[in-house]
Amino acid sequence: MFTKMKVFAVTALMTVVAMGSANAAVPAEASAALTSVVTDATALIAEGWPVIAAIVVSFVLFKIFKRVVSAST
Repeated sequence: MFTKMKVFAVTALMTVVAMGSANAAVPAEASAALTSVVTDATALIAEGWPVIAAIVVSFVLFKIFKRVVSAST
């Protein structure tokens, strides 16, 4: 049992060390592309919130309207 745990611990440690050295250098172009994608996504989300809010408010108002109409008849 302890042998399996030692093998797992050594394997996990080697994996962490390998991942740390593999991510050492990121090209400037990749960094710039990722920054551009994040900027575009943030702009789309910012433009989408008013539309989402309007849809939610319209559904809530429609449901209230249905309750008022059904209560009045």
